[in-house]
Amino acid sequence: MHQTFTRLHHDFLIVGQGLSGSLLAWSLTQKNKSVLIISDNKPSASHIAAGLINPVTGKRLVKSEKTRQFLETGEILYSDLETFFGKKYLHPTPMLRVLMSADGRSAWEKRIKDPDYKNYIGQINENAQTENIRTPFGSFEQQQTGWLDIPALLSSLQNYFKEKNIFICEQLDNKAINFEPDYVTYKTQHARHTARHIIFCEGYHAQYNPLFSWLPFKPAKGNILTYQSHSILPDKIINAGQWILPVSDTVFRTGATYQWDELNEHPNADAKQTLENGLEQIFIHPSKYDLIKHKAGVRPCTADTQPFLGTHPENSQVSIFNGFGSRGSLTIPYYTNLFVRWKLNNQPLPENIDIKRHQKKYLSHLNLAP
Repeated sequence: MHQTFTRLHHDFLIVGQGLSGSLLAWSLTQKNKSVLIISDNKPSASHIAAGLINPVTGKRLVKSEKTRQFLETGEILYSDLETFFGKKYLHPTPMLRVLMSADGRSAWEKRIKDPDYKNYIGQINENAQTENIRTPFGSFEQQQTGWLDIPALLSSLQNYFKEKNIFICEQLDNKAINFEPDYVTYKTQHARHTARHIIFCEGYHAQYNPLFSWLPFKPAKGNILTYQSHSILPDKIINAGQWILPVSDTVFRTGATYQWDELNEHPNADAKQTLENGLEQIFIHPSKYDLIKHKAGVRPCTADTQPFLGTHPENSQVSIFNGFGSRGSLTIPYYTNLFVRWKLNNQPLPENIDIKRHQKKYLSHLNLAP
């Protein structure tokens, strides 16, 4: 029996509904562009991540030169989403940063004198112990920090996409993609979809995508624990080697570990023990707390720590929007703006994030192909 298909046309076909794919799809629809999102709905790194907003990171207390732009674009986009859905996703929360070594103390002494850091770095609390937290080399309050409730935001966006009939819950079948001279086609069970462009936002799974497997991804698995505490928690994020994020008066999350092998979403017992040992070192008088959840996810990190944006070297219909690592909540809104302006207004992408920077790797990949 001959089967007929409904033919549906879109401007963009977006693969993946993690934070990057969701914010990109939303932003394109706000520009009156038609999109179709395809996602298998399996938990991704976005669903596991704590969503920390932390502009100054690492032992050397370093901020990006784009930090101000990251914060501003994120505040605007997340505020627009909160207004639209009538829900709270972004939670500004102070962060107590514990200095763990003499080198860390030296880094703070350097940054506190730097005008570029005045809006992010607070004064040292010389009290040796504060709020039941061990502070071997002092502590200070970081400013403009907080966390994004990513699962709640993704759920709201997915419901919105479903209401608009622009969301398909299925595993992408690469064999069902066909490239025509002016468009891409993708056939589902009941419809043949066409789009001018296809954009892959697959997280770490992109390393298995034959179109982008040549890009130097460096995925990192992370474990996060959620606890119910028997006592009231400090009303701030604790950053002391590992972080402690209070999501209510008595519930907190802690993480995260880094692992570059066994890249899957299965929690690790060793990682759990590492985090629990860390909690014992952070608290002076550890209170009782009960484990609620232990989850793991794989961050789509890159070898050069810069995200992957741009067009496939041989197919202008195919793009990638990926590689945001562990700081996606902070950085993705900014890069979404760049990507949308590039796609819609032909505004060039910065060289440091354009995948053209890895052109030699692609050529080597072609030479090695059978």
